[in-house]
Amino acid sequence: MPRALPRILSTAALCLAFGQTAATAQTMTGEDFVSLMDSLSFAVEPPKYLSVQGVPSARVAPGGTVFMSISGADERSQTNDDIDGSLAVGAAFGDAEQGIGAQVHASITSANPDDFGDSGYLGAKFGGRVLRDWGQNYLALSISNLAPWGDSKDEPVTGRLIGTKVVRMGPFANGESYPVMLTAGLGSHVTDDEDPGVFGGIGVGLTQNLSVSLSHDGDQLHTGFGLRTDLPGKPTFSATLSDPFDDEDDRRISLTVGFALTGLY
Repeated sequence: MPRALPRILSTAALCLAFGQTAATAQTMTGEDFVSLMDSLSFAVEPPKYLSVQGVPSARVAPGGTVFMSISGADERSQTNDDIDGSLAVGAAFGDAEQGIGAQVHASITSANPDDFGDSGYLGAKFGGRVLRDWGQNYLALSISNLAPWGDSKDEPVTGRLIGTKVVRMGPFANGESYPVMLTAGLGSHVTDDEDPGVFGGIGVGLTQNLSVSLSHDGDQLHTGFGLRTDLPGKPTFSATLSDPFDDEDDRRISLTVGFALTGLY
């Protein structure tokens, strides 16, 4: 992986599940933050940027990376339309490209100034590249809501098995080709009724700085885009529209910004 790529990993893939999406800060479950981070951090060879919003990927950030993700949504949940925010911090270890990589994170699901930090949990993801003769394929196990505190104690521990594949479309008549990420998985307590379920998504890199995605987390559809910037620290941004057709009476918008420092240890 080119050295420039890890620097845009505000992940950690942190994966902050991505999932049910960034929207429900106080009511977030399991992989929500992981998917958020993943959606900000996934990138393939330049020049096009690749990300997915709403569900986690199997990618793991490079060892030596420390990351942070901050998100906000226009509603907490179907019954609470207050604006709320969430954040996560974590670190990555090992080499997922050559062996096993791991990342751990702490998610704070109560970022409101009135109750900042009074709810949250720990999470971890382990994964690596598999089936190398078949291209870019990744497999990971993600566990969330470990050692919860505050309102997060009401949520169960969530485990997910995730697979991700990166391919390229093209070249087309204009000479351009586009990276595509396909991710799918299954896990416990995926749906709102806490049943096991499946999830999946697709992301397409359109330009050097912009990607779009479509995903389903087992309960809701998510559409979104990711933006990679050239600002100091290489921050990345994403916007996700959950339940876009309001089928679940839970349509909402969430915004996320991620930062990462690489090569620290």
